[in-house]
Amino acid sequence: MSTREANQGSGVGVETACVDCLRRSWLLGRLGSWIQNVVDDRAGRRTPELLRLESSDLVQVVAAKKADQILSWNASLTEEEMRGSLANADCWSCCRHDKRFPEGFADGTDAPVALIGRGGGVRLEELRMDNSVTVVGARKATGYGLEIDPANLLACVRAGVSVIHADLEAGLADFGDGSFDYVIMTQTLQAVRHTEPLLDEMLRVGRQGIVTFPNFGFWRCRAQIGLQGLMPVGKTLPYQWYDTPNVHLFTLRDFEELCRRKRIDILQRMVLDHAHRPRLGPRLWPNLLGEIALYRLGRA
Repeated sequence: MSTREANQGSGVGVETACVDCLRRSWLLGRLGSWIQNVVDDRAGRRTPELLRLESSDLVQVVAAKKADQILSWNASLTEEEMRGSLANADCWSCCRHDKRFPEGFADGTDAPVALIGRGGGVRLEELRMDNSVTVVGARKATGYGLEIDPANLLACVRAGVSVIHADLEAGLADFGDGSFDYVIMTQTLQAVRHTEPLLDEMLRVGRQGIVTFPNFGFWRCRAQIGLQGLMPVGKTLPYQWYDTPNVHLFTLRDFEELCRRKRIDILQRMVLDHAHRPRLGPRLWPNLLGEIALYRLGRA
């Protein structure tokens, strides 16, 4: 029995999102930090209003200087490439054109174009408080991915999904010790100003923490600085020095030294290429050939 057949009737399924919706999702992922930088309370700059724009208009509004480059990249994405990335990550996808797309998220012109998750097909309406999902904000409480349309927020609450707006720079004081099994911060540590206290807070409110970040020690980064005298720009660091959301850039060795000094236990490490694939090179020489690092952390 195929995976698709095995998940029939289980809600959102496997690889059901259409190509256009996947391409839009990939674009929003690429534009996330730019959207966060321009969003504010002015008309036309609120997150729902930005997300209602057509792709070409959205790119022009949030990243005009790189519009041609970004749109060309987005148009070049193939169905095989996008579905392959989902398959490699063991993810399912479902878009608003699928009849199994959750009704609570289908209403409104700014509803998500696609949902991407892991595990077998899941019905959002079947989620309960005893298996709830918590979404915690990144750098700004008003940033991309943190501002939710009231109708969608209500649908989440009705489904038993806890959605929390929080500024990580202000800490996680609202959460008690050991409130969560895991606290996950993806591509966050390099974009916050106070990295050390944030790590402490992560391991206070969670039994374990999972972090990912780009490796500034990657050989191409070294070559661009050493041979060209320029700040690195690449697939995992796509920004120029003057428009980057990153505050701190560091290497695997830097991070592991910080963990050693703070007595944080490194329970697991994976070093990946820019497409999040494990390769032989990064396994042999992680700090030189690894582009993205993933660590699972704990503290006795």
